Amino acid sequence: MELRNRKRNKDSKNQLLSWRCMACTNYKTIYQDSYFTLFRKPLKIVLAIIKCWSAQVISKTVDLINLHFEHNVHRNTVAVIFFRLRQLCTLSIDKKNLKLGGPGQIIEKDESLYAKVKHFKGKDLRRPQIWCFGLVERKNLQSHGKVYFEIVPNREAITLLPIIYDKVLAGSTIMSDCWSAYQKISRLRDFNHLTVNHTYNFLDPNSGACTNRIESLWNVSKHRFKDMRGAKRSDIQSHLDEFTWRFNNKLNNDRLACFNFILTVISKFYRPGSSLEEFEKAYDSVNGNPDKKACVHLVDIDEPDEEEKNEIESDCESLFGSLKGSDFGSENGSKMGDMDQINEDFNEEEGLDQVTCDVSETHTVPTKTQF
Repeated sequence: MELRNRKRNKDSKNQLLSWRCMACTNYKTIYQDSYFTLFRKPLKIVLAIIKCWSAQVISKTVDLINLHFEHNVHRNTVAVIFFRLRQLCTLSIDKKNLKLGGPGQIIEKDESLYAKVKHFKGKDLRRPQIWCFGLVERKNLQSHGKVYFEIVPNREAITLLPIIYDKVLAGSTIMSDCWSAYQKISRLRDFNHLTVNHTYNFLDPNSGACTNRIESLWNVSKHRFKDMRGAKRSDIQSHLDEFTWRFNNKLNNDRLACFNFILTVISKFYRPGSSLEEFEKAYDSVNGNPDKKACVHLVDIDEPDEEEKNEIESDCESLFGSLKGSDFGSENGSKMGDMDQINEDFNEEEGLDQVTCDVSETHTVPTKTQF
């Protein structure tokens, strides 16, 4: 077999690095049956989009790709790749076995309303509200802390208490506000429950209870929705899962570690030969299958000031160099001299002058849903 650069068709501008059988002349790309075949884009473009996602560059991804690769990428393509990455985050956090707290640990909990309607006017008031319940474990000398977010239908005790009992380990100290649904927390389990009345204090003067940590995480998690100018209601849980994945693995401020870790997650949950149907089934079993047509728009948007704009431009400039590093596999990313050396090394390892296959053997590539 031999490595060659070839085009999908004669009018294509991009080239694919492929294995070519010298006997039957069939081609097979080096990443066939892998995660990257889900998208009809060159490998370096997909990797560049993944790097933008790792750096949390949301609204400028299309402009960055078009500017530095001279390759037109539609925003829907970027949205699909981002969604597939969020699906991997959902599978990676392992919600079923995710536990918080323990003896001596402090857990803060709160609920927050997503999809607020500006000025409480308009047709969106008739749509159901989106409530999210959150738990955060305070960091200490032994642990960085973990979070858990879940979309809930309401804020009643019958809904929230089972989540607390399932995710919080016995012996934990739980801090919350004075919402009536939390009054029976310590009656059924071994919890030390402390409350703070936000009508009078942010920090209870007697017990020292406060929920500032979880309140600040609500602000950080909602900032992404403002940057995107809204999101589908069915995708809110996936965005929260991505935030949970980044926070629990300490990847919020390390774009390189995030990029390397998501590639590891891809290799774990989408092995070569896997089908898209199997991947979707695994995701739906964890996250459910909500109504994908429902949509929510967060319209209360704060425009960035000049200082924030300068910081964004600086971050984008620092990202340009790393984006250029994904040249392997398409658009003349590898020279023919390099491929000749690879072929020689391959043949030497196999102990053959040329690797061929039976002429009568036909190689077919399974078709998959393309995006």
